[in-house]
Amino acid sequence: MRGLKPFLLLLFVTSLFGYTVKKYKNNIFYVNFKNAPSLKEQDAILFKTGLKGRKAFLLNNGKIILHAQNTIYRYDASGKLEKSIELDFEPDIVIPARDGKFVVIGKAMRKAKEYKLYTIDFKSSTKNLIVTLDSDHFPGVYSPIVKVKEVIKEDPSFKDDYFSQVYEYANFEGGVIHGNTLYIWYNPDHGLYFGTIYAISLKNGKLRVINDSIDHVCGSTYNTLFYTVLKDEDAAELDNAVYIYSRGKERRIPLPISISTVYCGGYNAATIKKDSLYVFNLKKKQVVFSSKVPGKGPYILGISQSGNRIFVVYEKNNTSALGVYDMRVKKITPIYTSGLPGPGNLTLSFDGEAFAFLYRDILYMGYIEDKYPPFVRFTLPDSTHSNTIKVTIRAQDASFVSGMKGVYFNDKPISSDTSFMVGLKEGENTFEVMAEDRAHNIKAIKKTVVYTKNSGK
Repeated sequence: MRGLKPFLLLLFVTSLFGYTVKKYKNNIFYVNFKNAPSLKEQDAILFKTGLKGRKAFLLNNGKIILHAQNTIYRYDASGKLEKSIELDFEPDIVIPARDGKFVVIGKAMRKAKEYKLYTIDFKSSTKNLIVTLDSDHFPGVYSPIVKVKEVIKEDPSFKDDYFSQVYEYANFEGGVIHGNTLYIWYNPDHGLYFGTIYAISLKNGKLRVINDSIDHVCGSTYNTLFYTVLKDEDAAELDNAVYIYSRGKERRIPLPISISTVYCGGYNAATIKKDSLYVFNLKKKQVVFSSKVPGKGPYILGISQSGNRIFVVYEKNNTSALGVYDMRVKKITPIYTSGLPGPGNLTLSFDGEAFAFLYRDILYMGYIEDKYPPFVRFTLPDSTHSNTIKVTIRAQDASFVSGMKGVYFNDKPISSDTSFMVGLKEGENTFEVMAEDRAHNIKAIKKTVVYTKNSGK
């Protein structure tokens, strides 16, 4: 086999995102938080940051978006303030872009029966209106139950009278940004209206309804949403299934046991029933793990986007504890025992090796063991008549903490994002790309190219 031409030499020794990373023990890596005391546990290290907020978001690149009254802050993982933007009102909802370059905020104009959505750009500090939702698309108003629809049909003036209370209290529950589309949803008011997911273009404000019968959104990752649906006329009875919306299509995955609340990540769905945790694989459509939680009154606090880790709060020895179930080792690990967040206040990196939560409005940052290998994309043809081919390699570590240690092509170090030409011998040519992070998680891909001389030449 001929050599590479050209060949790039690069060995990663620092985090991909530029943070100063330290090792706690085992494969627990962390970023020291500025002026924050560390709370060391057996299998985790946490920092009580002192930052206060109403809502916090930890992004996969380590950026922290903090919403406090009428100000939105962006910090890096070390606690360095990168930008703060003060608004002339307190937003009702904040939804960050995946890279943290901007956020979407919402404001309910209750007297006008409108809802305004804006983008806030951190670089330029500009606020731009995306769309003004009219009274028919105000949260709660779009999806009334059948009885309400029948009354409105008979007496259109009844609509404003009946929904006057909805205009006074309803709000969006959450949202995510996928590319140039904002997905935003509100939960149902059982016996009054169903929950609904809107898709809104960030370019022109055009609105589409994804589903107008939802109970709640269970999770999201990349271009996928997971949610449950109400199946009766009064928005009261839950369909025992998880719905997956991806690439413009919706799929229904029935669940093997009855559920009330479910959390989804990757292709895992988790729920607690009678003090036991159940995990379903949505591809296999079956229970792949079940275990009694080692304590009383357990509830799920969150699930990682990878679906590998489920964070659970439970009571043990008269003390509340936060533990994490890891699907790769099929056991729970206690990680914290004091000052625990309530539902909705935990935010996770992709595989949950870094997490953040608010407790009494104070932000905590935590780190546990990194077990997820890097992503690798390795492109080349299956066969060719040319004695040279172009190889394209893309490698990235999902964890901003441990970062990439090295990427190798046939055992030689290369850049994590590169293309080059390689010579071939006649017949089969086998190539291997291996990527390793500093937690020693390895992803290796082998591919074979068959070179056949073109007899027509």
